[in-house]
Amino acid sequence: MQKCDDCPGGKFQGASRSTRCLGCEHGGYCPNASSSVLPCPKGRYGPSAGLRGVDECTICSVGSFCSIGSQEPARCRAGTYTATSGQDLCSTCKAGLYQDSPGASSCRMCIEGHWCTFDQQVPCGSDTFNPWPGSALQTNCTRCPARTTTDGKIGSTRIEDCSCSAGFYFASEAHADKRREDNAEACVARCCVCPIGETAQLKPAPCKPAPARLWHAACRARAPILPPLQGRIAATRTSAAR
Repeated sequence: MQKCDDCPGGKFQGASRSTRCLGCEHGGYCPNASSSVLPCPKGRYGPSAGLRGVDECTICSVGSFCSIGSQEPARCRAGTYTATSGQDLCSTCKAGLYQDSPGASSCRMCIEGHWCTFDQQVPCGSDTFNPWPGSALQTNCTRCPARTTTDGKIGSTRIEDCSCSAGFYFASEAHADKRREDNAEACVARCCVCPIGETAQLKPAPCKPAPARLWHAACRARAPILPPLQGRIAATRTSAAR
């Protein structure tokens, strides 16, 4: 009676009365005398056919993961990472950290002036600031004090980035206190409103007499200040008489 031969390593045969062995498929390995393909374990992958043992399955590299029977490593998606090789799952970035690139081996610290989801870093909006790194919530961005603005700048990191809004000027503490003695609402913190008939041209500068036409972000242009109608008529007659 003829004896059956074992399939060599790297091949298998699961059917009886077979005359040949089949090649071991990608993603698995076949030891000597295998009747089926054994999948490469978690954290490893089988990049080629005909592997003969589990040690021939390649270890998954950092920044990627390999589930059981993988033919190739899969990169971790944005917001996740693997710091060591041989992993079957990627870890999600913790609060205050982010990773916006796939295939990463670590997460990045969210910098000042921003807040972060696990996969992106978002700048604080205009008129807000955030001096702290590692912020995970939009509410970590603090609104500028009343009467101040960042002039459209985003990603501000200091309260000093908030300057007096249009129509107000930045005053010394002593000056602001003096203004508040006459009008409690004249100054909020150190941003003061100009007295009637004056306007702030530059935020740090003192007020100066208002021009005939005053443009303001929240106001229409002021009409030129003209003398009363009767006065204009009299002036016209006098000029004509001359």
